[in-house]
Amino acid sequence: MPSASPVQAGPNIAYLIISSFLAATLGFWCFWASKPWSFSLINGRKFWEITNARAKKDFMLRARSLIANGLQRYPGRPFRIMADVGEVLILPPKYAYEIRNHDDLSFTKAAFKWFYAHLPGFEGFREGTSESHLMKLVARHQLTHQLMLVTEPVSEECTLALQEIYTDSEEWHEVVAKTANLQLMARVTSRVFLGVGLCRNAQWLRITTTYAVIAFKAVEELRFWPFWLRSTVQWFLPQCTAARALVDEARALINPLLAQRRAEKAEAARRGEKCEYNDAIEWLEQTAQDKQVHYDPACAQLSLSVAALHSTTDFFTQVMLDIASHPKLVTALREEIISVLGPGGWSKQSLYKLKLMDSVLKESQRLKPISIASMRRMTTANVKLSDGTILPKNHLTLVSSHMHWDPESYVEPERFDGYRFYNMRQQPGKENKSQLVSVSPDHMGFGFGLHACPGRFFASEEIKLAMCHILMKYDSKAVAGSDMEPRVLTSEQISAEKTRLLQFSGQSKYPHQPFRLLTDWGEVIILPPEFADEIRNDPRLSFGEAAMQDNHAGIPGFETVRLVGRTDQLIQTVARKHLTKHLSMVIEPLSMETALAVSLNFGESPGWTQVRIKPAILDIIARISSRIYLGEQLCRNEEWLRITKTYTTNFYTASTNLRMFPKSTRFLAHWFLPDCRKLRFELNDARRIIMPLVQRRNQIRQEAAAAGLSIPRFNDAIDWAEQEATATGTSFDPAIFQLTLSLLAIHTTYDLLQQTMIDLAQNPEYIEPIRREVIDALLADGWKKTSLYKMKLLDSAIKETQRMKPGSIVTMRRRVMEDIKLSNGLVLKKGARINVDNRRMDDPAVYKDPQLYNPYRFFEMRLEPGKEHMAQLVSTNSTHLGFGHGEHSCPGRFFAANEIKVALCHILVKYDWRLAPETDVSPDRKGMLVKSSAGTDILIRRRDNLDIKLDML
Repeated sequence: MPSASPVQAGPNIAYLIISSFLAATLGFWCFWASKPWSFSLINGRKFWEITNARAKKDFMLRARSLIANGLQRYPGRPFRIMADVGEVLILPPKYAYEIRNHDDLSFTKAAFKWFYAHLPGFEGFREGTSESHLMKLVARHQLTHQLMLVTEPVSEECTLALQEIYTDSEEWHEVVAKTANLQLMARVTSRVFLGVGLCRNAQWLRITTTYAVIAFKAVEELRFWPFWLRSTVQWFLPQCTAARALVDEARALINPLLAQRRAEKAEAARRGEKCEYNDAIEWLEQTAQDKQVHYDPACAQLSLSVAALHSTTDFFTQVMLDIASHPKLVTALREEIISVLGPGGWSKQSLYKLKLMDSVLKESQRLKPISIASMRRMTTANVKLSDGTILPKNHLTLVSSHMHWDPESYVEPERFDGYRFYNMRQQPGKENKSQLVSVSPDHMGFGFGLHACPGRFFASEEIKLAMCHILMKYDSKAVAGSDMEPRVLTSEQISAEKTRLLQFSGQSKYPHQPFRLLTDWGEVIILPPEFADEIRNDPRLSFGEAAMQDNHAGIPGFETVRLVGRTDQLIQTVARKHLTKHLSMVIEPLSMETALAVSLNFGESPGWTQVRIKPAILDIIARISSRIYLGEQLCRNEEWLRITKTYTTNFYTASTNLRMFPKSTRFLAHWFLPDCRKLRFELNDARRIIMPLVQRRNQIRQEAAAAGLSIPRFNDAIDWAEQEATATGTSFDPAIFQLTLSLLAIHTTYDLLQQTMIDLAQNPEYIEPIRREVIDALLADGWKKTSLYKMKLLDSAIKETQRMKPGSIVTMRRRVMEDIKLSNGLVLKKGARINVDNRRMDDPAVYKDPQLYNPYRFFEMRLEPGKEHMAQLVSTNSTHLGFGHGEHSCPGRFFAANEIKVALCHILVKYDWRLAPETDVSPDRKGMLVKSSAGTDILIRRRDNLDIKLDML
């Protein structure tokens, strides 16, 4: 047979290519068709994104708003959402009845996928979700049926635990509610689960209170890795390692106890006697033998901790916060307790009769369930619902809990009404539905259907009993400044906020002593403010090293923090030597730019206009700061303004996300994280904008030198940095320099200005005296540094705002470069990271009525002998660390203080403002940072008949 010629081969090759293309297309179509594309995806990745990392992170931060958005856009229909665990179908509550007991919707498989129960260290999830349903059987049968027998032991343990945790002190003392309640619930539940022997064992209490936290953090660590790598990387991830260690510790405690019990039973049987125990160890053992299933006793106890301890603690804490916010309930609840327990004592029936308390608990759970979506399942086959909707096989599903806040289900659903379910129980046919332990699609606090929380009957009685003890033995109130609002921490879960931050917890437990705190950047030693003066100028403590190590200075995109750590301290020198020195020269340009920026953001309308204050103030500060940092040419460049406003937020978000990865993998991981990519793009954009200006200036200098003329100066931060770099023979990147200024100055300055405006709006009686002081000073001297210095009441008002709401609850970040022995004998080891607590800023021993905003506080202090300088905004000391303290206190604070004053002068003279109705003014707390609310709206209007023409001065 003759061989094929090239002409003959062509059609065959073409046919092969076309056939392959059609086959690939068909295969892709089949794959595409298998996906649930009939359901819209709320937050999928953008077409240019390689991974779902951004969408997953977005879900972790904004799950509630994303789900609310989906419900609004697709009412009554399922939709898809990219969650931290992967893609999930969100079902509206109308499907809850239909799917609640469906055989093809698996709770077990969902839990395995959600929590990696097949991996070592996660056995606490595995035992609770095994196909044997051992934990569920014990909770439904023994735990629920033994309620009458465990009431007295629970009450006894509650009494002992409260004496230790809340104490018997008759003086007011501060307690971190969630931390204290976790210890309380650990003791009480362990009494029932493990008996007297271990319920007070310090090692077990540490294990049971920390395992769930560590394990959930480990789950979050793993979710950032591809599924095919998780079984490998889990051996190296810190939280996974810690989870495995806790499992080993639990086995070392529980297994010997179980072995001892088995030996005692065998010995009793040999004597013809019975050896009985009444706790969860025994119930699990009996049930496992009856069902002939294998189980891990220690991990079963950890499973009980995961399922019960933290959710119960969170629920109990939220109830306490709600009662504290509605103190009229206290008397009514106490009267009910006395009327019920007086004649009946501790019994299951007595607890049932506490109907008002039951209602308060259910209302608290309605407003803040543990999750904004419930009924976690995985489809094991295609599930066809009654309306024809098909849920595809192997997909995770959740049912939205939004009916908790639905006005069609509840009158005034956003209002806490402790009597809501008490009154509902009086209505015919609603007696049972209105009880705390009842579940329904409009109240899924305990889930719904076959897999509704099997331990809810015990949890209900446990909480009621503890609440009786608390209400009858203690008075309580919120600490001034405590945040009572719930916080969405991660994904779909909602957690009750601690009434004090963790640092304050440590300060309460260790007054005037250093303590260690585990943060997302590692262990930190928190020093009390008394040490601020001792360490403030110690050369063995490095601010630059702390900043660089905490924020990945060696990784592209984070070059700005590298500039902070430069040995020549370029940024600090420019701030101290030039920015402060030239204050008199920059006041007038600041005022001119402020006039334009304020008009642009607040308008000229004489009528009240609603404005979201955060973006307005951020834009004002970005514009006027850029006038001094970059000059008039670029300070109004919209692209530059966008970068300088967003870089800081992107920087800290990227830094936080990168810390979730082990150090050894960060240099690789940052290339794939969207927020890290944003930093690199913004740096490139900044160079593209700034470098032409720099090049043009260099050209002007060269031309002047060639002509024998003096070198021109431009009197802005770029020019000053150029002078310093030339003098020291070093180089610098102007774009990195400018972004470093943005990182260090823009957001902290706008936050202080915004919060000052909010504080004055909340205390409007102080606005007119401050306004009059401003007008008098400017009429006398015009726009001068001395005029701003004379505005002592304005200075005091800003300092008071900073005292009450500093940018961080800790300050003076340092890295220990060599061992340091402090005056109290404590040795700070080389490599340690330290911070100083800010707490003296609200200490009644230092400031009278520290919870009250008093803009005259520092004004009056300046009149006291020897306190003139101490009471100024720019002054730092251990009682006011708003700008830090010592060698590394904010070098730009003199400029920032004058910048804020100039802005407030324009706003005070030209505008009236007040808070918009029902606007949110609570600060945003993220870790150690405390920021002004991002959701505050003000009403603002241009004033008529101005007393002074600022723009003419």
